[in-house]
Amino acid sequence: MNYDSLGATVKISDEEAKKIDGILNSLSATSSRKEKEVILKSNVSYTPLWYVFREALNPYYNYFNAGERIISEDQSDKIKGFLINDILKRIHSNEINLNTDDGIKLFSSMYWGLSNESRKILKSIVDKDMRVGVGAKTLNKVKSAIIPIIPYMRCSLPNQVPFESVDWSSALIQEKCDGAFTNINNYADKAELELYTRTGMKYDPSLLFDDETRAILSIALLSDHQSHGEMLIVDKKTGEVLPREKGNGILNSVLSGSKVPDEYRVKMVIWDSVPLDYALSGTEYKVVYKDRFAKLLSQYKAALVHFAQHRSESEPLLVEHLEIVKTELVKSFDDAQNFYRKMLNQGKEGAIIKLFSGTWKDGTSKAQIKMKLSVDCDLKIVGYEEGKGKFENNVGSIVCATSDDTLQVSVSGFDDATRSFINEHRNEFLNSIVTVRFNSIMEPEEEGGKYSLFLPRFVEFRKDKTEADDLQRVRDQFENAIRSV
Repeated sequence: MNYDSLGATVKISDEEAKKIDGILNSLSATSSRKEKEVILKSNVSYTPLWYVFREALNPYYNYFNAGERIISEDQSDKIKGFLINDILKRIHSNEINLNTDDGIKLFSSMYWGLSNESRKILKSIVDKDMRVGVGAKTLNKVKSAIIPIIPYMRCSLPNQVPFESVDWSSALIQEKCDGAFTNINNYADKAELELYTRTGMKYDPSLLFDDETRAILSIALLSDHQSHGEMLIVDKKTGEVLPREKGNGILNSVLSGSKVPDEYRVKMVIWDSVPLDYALSGTEYKVVYKDRFAKLLSQYKAALVHFAQHRSESEPLLVEHLEIVKTELVKSFDDAQNFYRKMLNQGKEGAIIKLFSGTWKDGTSKAQIKMKLSVDCDLKIVGYEEGKGKFENNVGSIVCATSDDTLQVSVSGFDDATRSFINEHRNEFLNSIVTVRFNSIMEPEEEGGKYSLFLPRFVEFRKDKTEADDLQRVRDQFENAIRSV
């Protein structure tokens, strides 16, 4: 079956919605993965069920948190006569634009015109969470390729690939950029680049770059390849890259339809490029990294030479908007440590060691190892954020602060048992001390605001402590960690 045509063939009547809801309830009622697979296999030919899963979990579909923005029933005009598939078809064609107030108003009216079961299913779809404890991997195991997967090659951590096992005669090291990971598809037969996030959310290139810059980028990037890199936001006046939280905030606004503000420009930093046939299917590309990187670099340098020879104004535009990641050859762990320390001292996130021999694949690569600073601090619990999706009616995260209340951050990362224990003893845990692990300190977003932490995660309760660290101590611990690298 052509799964992309499901929306044209499936019609989810009220009776179909009741049947689907019953299957979903059966899936939700068991925690056994094997039992879930049995239920799915027994319904493998029931197309409406798989249509619902595909609509909910397709990474390329963005519903703009519509489930949380539904207008209440008493304030909506019920529009009856539409099915779930009718509404979704109109969303995908942008007839219902969920990124606008009018779109939400129309969606809400159609939503309240559905049956109870249809409303439940539609809300789960736009929440992108069917709340049944199965994901794309399990669904694709039962029914091959029903849910699109966006391939992504992750780095290993030092505990997965010890540094002493690295062949330093065939390795290099690169800056770990601190922006938004981006896939960049450069089709030979298309005039426009295609850019999207790790989760499949697509950017409108015209909101990122002007016409001339997009044309220049398509020349500098390998044709019919997917390049991998990060997008950064640069202040035009100072030339400085904005902090991750501010830069990514601007890029998130672009995903919602806003243009990059005039005082900033987008710069892409790339480090790999894979033929589209391999990148889009997730098939391993066995050309080694040394050769992939050399080809990527050669294409970029050729574009620079081309524009320079023609005395074109395009050369500075290319340099402003695209660069190859900072890279050095290393011959020892000491060389890698020196580069890593230099990156941290410059306020960068870290470094990646890459082996010449690494192939490209979907999954975790043992040929690239992340060097990234992690620091612990002790904070007090000052509140809770409610859970969503599978954690509904439970604690979503704990809100933690320094003793001087100048830093505050929401922390998760605990297992289900710990989460439930915290939820059952909320009052007892208020003002208690927990150890939180983080990667950097984030400046306040506005004057007078609170500091925060980047990638905070729960480590342990500190029953032996009654005093949290203040902001200065958190800073001191972070600086000491950098100096001790």
